[in-house]
Amino acid sequence: MPVVKFYGLRENEKTLDIVKQLFQRMGYRIHTHDHMDWDILWSHTYPFYSLAKEMAQLKPNQKVNHFPGSGFITQKSNLAALPIDRIPKSFVLPEEKNTFLEFVEKNPTKFWILKSSNHRGMKLLNGTEDLDSPGSYIQEFIKKPLLINGKKFDVGVYVMLTSIDPLRVYMYSGDILLRFCKENYFPLNINLPESYIVGDDYLPVWEVPDLKFYYSELNYTGKESLNRYLESKGKSTKRIWYQINETIKNVYLQTESNLKKSAMSLGSLRNFFELVRFDFIIDEDLNIFLLEVNMSPNLSAAHFPENKLLYEQIVYNSLSIVGMVRKFHDSFTYRGEAEVSERDIQVFAEQCASEACQLSCKKLVEFNKQGA
Repeated sequence: MPVVKFYGLRENEKTLDIVKQLFQRMGYRIHTHDHMDWDILWSHTYPFYSLAKEMAQLKPNQKVNHFPGSGFITQKSNLAALPIDRIPKSFVLPEEKNTFLEFVEKNPTKFWILKSSNHRGMKLLNGTEDLDSPGSYIQEFIKKPLLINGKKFDVGVYVMLTSIDPLRVYMYSGDILLRFCKENYFPLNINLPESYIVGDDYLPVWEVPDLKFYYSELNYTGKESLNRYLESKGKSTKRIWYQINETIKNVYLQTESNLKKSAMSLGSLRNFFELVRFDFIIDEDLNIFLLEVNMSPNLSAAHFPENKLLYEQIVYNSLSIVGMVRKFHDSFTYRGEAEVSERDIQVFAEQCASEACQLSCKKLVEFNKQGA
């Protein structure tokens, strides 16, 4: 029986429950303590320092869910340094304080958001902040975001790196994570972060009035719900997805050499894979901006149970790509949901969402009721 070792979690932490359940259903034995004879190491944290000895002795059959050097992508300062115009201008504090102040003087109309290194306490700058505080990060604020029902939102795209030489990157195209601010964006209030920052307690897609019809009634994915809504407003979703694809591609091309050097330092290029989430924002002109790349993205449906299927499919597809999927030991129905769900097999989405089609469906329902 193959073994998966989980690492970097506090005792009784539920963060990776979905991942653990999938492995168990595929017949893996789970370990969380020191255990060298494993097939997959699934670490919630970056394992190459705390498990340095173990990482230096990897066997050919062992897989680790992180790449050495992935911080070149997931660390904010490294990401911001990449020469990619879809990444907002950023500065690391306090090291780049003077450079930031000089830039502000030349660009007085720009807004800035202050972030801590642990993703907490984000807010718009009001001029009273301590710019000498270590571990902080300033990023240009996109002032005119695309709004739906008056609310700002971000788009989470899941991406899988499976190889450095040759470079192989996969974007999960089945769905996305849509997260909306709890409060309306306008009038912009610096003292109401819930109106301009997407927090952990975000507004989900099924509670957004203009998307609820597509997501809940037509049973579309979050991605298809967004596409159909924007297309109904005359906006080109092809332009959005082209920019997103190009930005993801450029991030990996720009960091390829550093990732390869880091992996070679362990003497192997074949033991690693990594699932991350790219978070984008769209402005009112349909330009996209990459805000950050999340290492070990949230895969817990504890707060939003409706996200469980999305996370299961992402993990299942990720493991399939690297050849770690085994036959499910329980029902075919469960396996089918992980592989493909009802939301994935919707066809003719544009036509189905049209008024003519909806009217036709209503008439058919009424006819069937009369016949009954």
